[in-house]
Amino acid sequence: MSTTNNGGPTVAVKLYIDKEKKKVLFAESDKDFVDVLFSFLTLPLGTIVRILGKQSQIGCLDGLYKSVESLSEDHFQTDACKAMLLRARNAAAIYCNRLKFIIFDDLQVAPASTSIVFPLLGEFDLHKQGNTEEKVIELNSYKKTNLLKRALVSKQCLTGLCFDGSIETDYVNLDELTNCLLLKTENKDDSMFNAIKITVTSNPCSVDNLYRSMNGSGTGCLKHGCQSLLLSPMAAPFFGCRTSVLHVQESPKSSWYCEYCYTCFRLSGTTGATSCTHYCRGPTVTESSAKGSTATNAYLKGGLRKFIVGNDLHIIPFTLSSTLQITHASKIPKEMLVKKELTLNKTQVLKLLRAALVTRSVLGSVFLPPKK
Repeated sequence: MSTTNNGGPTVAVKLYIDKEKKKVLFAESDKDFVDVLFSFLTLPLGTIVRILGKQSQIGCLDGLYKSVESLSEDHFQTDACKAMLLRARNAAAIYCNRLKFIIFDDLQVAPASTSIVFPLLGEFDLHKQGNTEEKVIELNSYKKTNLLKRALVSKQCLTGLCFDGSIETDYVNLDELTNCLLLKTENKDDSMFNAIKITVTSNPCSVDNLYRSMNGSGTGCLKHGCQSLLLSPMAAPFFGCRTSVLHVQESPKSSWYCEYCYTCFRLSGTTGATSCTHYCRGPTVTESSAKGSTATNAYLKGGLRKFIVGNDLHIIPFTLSSTLQITHASKIPKEMLVKKELTLNKTQVLKLLRAALVTRSVLGSVFLPPKK
């Protein structure tokens, strides 16, 4: 890792480029660049939207984030609840061992070895002079953020980063999306979600490849315990919600104990480790929730408060004027409106989550039957 002229840290990565097609074939790097890639797996969705300037292009998450921003603090249990949603944290950390890695354009990662390199020689004609070009680029903070955005919407991340191509979200067919959400559900126990994992065949991003690499070829390349942190990162203490259907696990709250005499430190600035006559020690300090003492540990206040949730998950407080405004804006005849009440289980909530990542018509793609 090096630094730029302005003092910011940078990470070097060597790219192998097809000069004729202007396409990155693969990259070679040490742990620093792979740490950057694997760290994408630890970022909460709200954090991703925030660091991408609320222009992540991930489904409808930008709008959902802005909805939380625009909601008054009066709707939340405490003022801190709103800040916790907008600046979410988890407890994951990443530490790769000192190895060389091969990274492909779609962010598949594998430790560099003869079994990986030799097939590449034939597949990309690397043994022929003049076909490929080696280029070392330094990733500063801006380029790391740019790479994160590409990883979420593209399968040609390194090529786009190298040639500074425009970032465009691949098209997702809503009819196909609905069929995928209905048919590709798989029940499996999982330490994070308890979980129902959903696979959607039209997923246009490369983050799935990072997860598969971590669960496959990345095994054995990490320090002890880090693989589970990346594959099933927990929320930071008190950032979860007991009423959530997903039951995301929280890391244990931390405690700190002062083993030296607090009185000695307060009176004379010494620890009293060898000369203390008070026979007392400092207090134990334990993290507490910023949400207050609510039994549900929820973010929003209960009671009679209601909200309107749009098809794109834009959320506003329920009022008569807002209801009339939405009805008029939709230009749907009154006789065509249908009321339908639903009780969501875990499977449906995960379908909503998956749809929120790939489309801006979330409610319709999950709850309406596919068109014939």
